[in-house]
Amino acid sequence: MEVSIHRILVPTDFSVAADEALDRAAWLAMQRKAELTVFHVDLDHGAPPERVQRNWCRAQARLSEVEYGFGAATPRPPLRVRFETRAGESPYAAIQAEIEENKPDLVVMATHGGGLFSESVAERVVRNAKCHILASHRSGAGWPLEFGRIVVAIDFSENSRRALDYARVLAEERAPLTVLYVDDPSDRRTHHPDQRELDEWLEASEVDEAIVVQGDAPEVIVHESRRRHGVLVVLGVGRPRRFPETFLGSVAERVIRRSPVPVLAVR
Repeated sequence: MEVSIHRILVPTDFSVAADEALDRAAWLAMQRKAELTVFHVDLDHGAPPERVQRNWCRAQARLSEVEYGFGAATPRPPLRVRFETRAGESPYAAIQAEIEENKPDLVVMATHGGGLFSESVAERVVRNAKCHILASHRSGAGWPLEFGRIVVAIDFSENSRRALDYARVLAEERAPLTVLYVDDPSDRRTHHPDQRELDEWLEASEVDEAIVVQGDAPEVIVHESRRRHGVLVVLGVGRPRRFPETFLGSVAERVIRRSPVPVLAVR
């Protein structure tokens, strides 16, 4: 499957965690030659103009740093950026309205941003948005400016195949890939794939390792990512509200809540 990322939306509250998300979004926009929209929800309804201008100037400076660092290694066209502010009472509602109107391919956002991005806001966006979501806590993690292992959690669905395709693109042949299937004993499904079936599913895939681990899915995904020094977790999710007990409902949100590294939820 060809991975298309033409429009990236990065909501910001100008916190340190949001700045980290902005760096990642800018890097991805440079990598994919995508348009980047930096989006701010004005909860103050008329904040002092000098403060608003100062925040936007700081954001522009960060983007310039990423553009310079990326271009030094891999010459690319200039970063295409637009800045947008929307007044609103609810950060979640404003972000969802922006997604519905402009239909980005990917949303990159922080969790625990210090003001705008509470855990619940990020989780609600993951649960209900119709696009891919990259969510991360403030961590100081080097990804994507530094390459390391990417852990792809699968459930043998087409969503998992899309997640693996995205992981390959982000790895750019420089980052090792680990494919992980969690065999959860509490899962009501009667069939639980074994290592042989996992190997067959991945026969045509180029990954460094494929493993099956028993346990609670969110706990195992976070644990295996830590144990393998992962820099990014990628997982496939279903469509909004259709599969409340799959990765979309219970697993993706819990992984995002616990993971110290960024988590990409691929639809």
